[in-house]
Amino acid sequence: FWHAMGGTNGEAVQKMVDDFNASQDKYVVEATYQGNYDNSLAKLRAGLATKDVPTLMQVYDIGTRLMTDLDVVTPMQKFIDAEKYDVSDLEPAVLNYYTVNKQLQSMPFNTSGPILYYNKDAFTKAGLDPEKPPRTWAEVATAAKALKEKAGMECGVALIWYGWFFEQWQATGGNFYADNENGRAAPATKAAFNTQYSQDLLKWMKDMIDNGTACNAGRNAAGGSDAAQTAFEQQKAGMFIESTARLRRVVDNTEGKGLFKVGTGWMPRQKAEDYDKAGTIIGGASLWALKDRPQEEQQGAWEFIKYVAAAPQQAQWHVGTGYYPIRKSGYDDPKAIEWRTKYPQFNTAREQLQKSPINNATAGALLGVFPSARQTIEKGMEDIMLGKVQIPAMLEGAASSVTKEVETYNRTIRPR
Repeated sequence: FWHAMGGTNGEAVQKMVDDFNASQDKYVVEATYQGNYDNSLAKLRAGLATKDVPTLMQVYDIGTRLMTDLDVVTPMQKFIDAEKYDVSDLEPAVLNYYTVNKQLQSMPFNTSGPILYYNKDAFTKAGLDPEKPPRTWAEVATAAKALKEKAGMECGVALIWYGWFFEQWQATGGNFYADNENGRAAPATKAAFNTQYSQDLLKWMKDMIDNGTACNAGRNAAGGSDAAQTAFEQQKAGMFIESTARLRRVVDNTEGKGLFKVGTGWMPRQKAEDYDKAGTIIGGASLWALKDRPQEEQQGAWEFIKYVAAAPQQAQWHVGTGYYPIRKSGYDDPKAIEWRTKYPQFNTAREQLQKSPINNATAGALLGVFPSARQTIEKGMEDIMLGKVQIPAMLEGAASSVTKEVETYNRTIRPR
């Protein structure tokens, strides 16, 4: 089992593996950390030529199109159908993301969403309601100004230039990142994010950077930038936007040390009415079974997948990391209930997920070139904030670049 979980999350993965191995005597799972998502996927692609591949592979969300098109996996649907495995308890929005060609290609594993983290104590000091996080872009800007001017913070909000957030904001506005409804109605042929909405999004960020109410926390470095989180934990920034996967660490590093109370809110939208029509995309990664491995090993992988997908393991994963359970009953486990009672911040992602409409905007885009497309967006965002390029020119250039990559991909790999 190749995975990409390091640190605390890696320890949680190893505990799952150890518990599974101890629970039965037919299979042994050997977990190996392969570096971050980009590195682990690169190692898999390098090993395909020599068949030096694992039985089970954790691949991040944006690898879905590529993994499907490479024709190297046994779809989860095959195991599900053979066993008549009940998927009714699994979160519909999560299944929606990993379903391609009407088949569940992989089993969701670590699922996350973007949320707003904020310092409740600083909100009170700034004259803001600590129980009401900002819900719109304008409210974020207003809160950021108050946090800097009245709470004495270096900046109100720390911003990371992360392609995943750009994708999330497309979905929260009900927009598509790629044509053919994000490549869900038919394989994508071009980028679709060069819009007035995207210009408005980037101008909102740029204005806060220029007036000093936002800190430039830099680009996301292939799976995680700690700069915004560090600024928040050191009480230099009153807010930041990040994955729920950071929640346990943030709580431990702040409330756990008696520094300040942490609040969490939904991903801010352009307008209040956007909450009724659109929502966020799931993030994280899923588990893929490689078809070139012996059938007995694939069956073992399936048994392990069922084990980690069960409610008790999902509850423990939720409590230990901040990722939310892939199944609804995972929230009902006594451990999960006790934890959310103590730390209600862990309810936020669940509420946001379950109230997001299920459509092709919130399903997220399917692009075989997503890793490089994401880097293109990140560089463009950073260049805008540093004053190296104007917003319209950046969006036009990025859309053109991504479209050319998609066209090349479609000619060479050919979406299935």
